[in-house]
Amino acid sequence: MRTILDVDQLAALKVHAGDVAREFSFVDPRALSQCDRVLRERGEVWAASVVGRILTKRSRVHPSWPWLFTYEMYMLILADEAEFDAIVSMF
Repeated sequence: MRTILDVDQLAALKVHAGDVAREFSFVDPRALSQCDRVLRERGEVWAASVVGRILTKRSRVHPSWPWLFTYEMYMLILADEAEFDAIVSMF
């Protein structure tokens, strides 16, 4: 499954995710938990379509996860929320 968000929405999410990532000195454990849930539910193909790159490199800490920049973790969370809102607004 690929994302339903268009390029402009993804670009805006990337900027917002970068702003959120800069707010924290360390990785937020709640965000890690949310990102884990999103990756399990949506899958890596969806995640790759959101971040715009192939996710073949693996995390050293959690080898079942793709390696992500910090802003990409927040981008996945925000994209999941944006897609949910877009689907709900259709009904």
